[in-house]
Amino acid sequence: MPAAMISSVAADASIFTSTESFGDDFSETTYYDASGSILGYSNAFSHSWGNDTMTGIDFMNADFEYLGHSGSDGQAKWSHFETRGTDADGNVTITETGSETYGGETREFTFVFDENFNLISGEETIDGVTTKYGANWSVTGETADVSALGDALSESALSGVPTALVSSLEDGLTYSKTEEFDWGGSETTYFASDGSTLGFSFSFEDNFGSSVSYEDANNNWLGGSWSDNEGRSGYNSTTQSTDDDGNLIYIETGGFSDTTTVSRIPLLGVLTLIGTCLVELRHVDQLHIPMVRTGRLQTLQLRLI
Repeated sequence: MPAAMISSVAADASIFTSTESFGDDFSETTYYDASGSILGYSNAFSHSWGNDTMTGIDFMNADFEYLGHSGSDGQAKWSHFETRGTDADGNVTITETGSETYGGETREFTFVFDENFNLISGEETIDGVTTKYGANWSVTGETADVSALGDALSESALSGVPTALVSSLEDGLTYSKTEEFDWGGSETTYFASDGSTLGFSFSFEDNFGSSVSYEDANNNWLGGSWSDNEGRSGYNSTTQSTDDDGNLIYIETGGFSDTTTVSRIPLLGVLTLIGTCLVELRHVDQLHIPMVRTGRLQTLQLRLI
C-alpha cells in the first residue's frame, strides 16, 4: 500500500477495506480510516494464458489521482509509487520509488522530478551497484557493495588493464561487474574495495575480430586494443604527466602488428608514425624528427623514376 495513501493516519492505525469483484480477474478495493473517511482505492487484475499468469494492482488516492502500481508475471516482479510534495521554495516535486526484479537482477530506485517530470536528483541500485544522478540524468557518482561482486580480480585478470583502473588502496583489491549485451558487446565497471568506481571498459567481438577500450571514472579515454581474424592487431593508450616546467602533457603509447610487420611506437606529446619515420610534434610551431628507422626501407631505383 503506498505511503501517500495512508499518510493522514497514524502508523499503527487500523485500515478498513471493502472489495467489489467484477468477474474472475478484476476487483476494486476501497480503503477507509477508523472514522469511515475514504483514504483511496485500488484496482487489481489477474490474467492467465497457457502456463503464464500476470497479476497487478493500481493505487489511487481519495481523489482518484494515481499513486503507483505493483505486479508480477511469473518471471519478473515490479513496484512503482509516486508521492507529490513541494520543495523549500514551494515548487511541486514528484518522488518516484520502486523496485524491479527480472532474470536474477534486482533494481531499486528513487527519483525526484519537477512537475514537468524533469529529473532533479535520484539514485538507483542494480545488484549492489548504486548510481547517483543530478539534474537531467547527469551521473554524479557510482559506488558498489563489493561483497555482492564476488572475488577480487586476479593479477592475470588485470593483465592489460590500465593502471588507472587498478585499485591503489592499501589492500590493492580490484573488483568488477560486467554487463553483457545481445549485440555482442559488454561493459565492465571496475571498483576499489571501498566501493568507489575506478573506470570502465567496453568490449566487442564478432566474426571479424574484437576490440576493447578503457575510460576512467570521469569517462576520459585511457586507451584500447583491437585485433582482426586476419592476424592484424593494434593498441594505444594515453596517460597524463607534467614536463620540467610543470606543464600538463599527455603521453601516448601504441603499436600495430600484422603477420609480417611489428611496430612499437613510444609517443611523447603528439607523435605520428609516417612509414618508418617517427615524427614528433611537441608544439604547434616545432617539428622534430628524432628517429628514422631505415632497416625496412627499400632501395630507391632512380632509373625507374
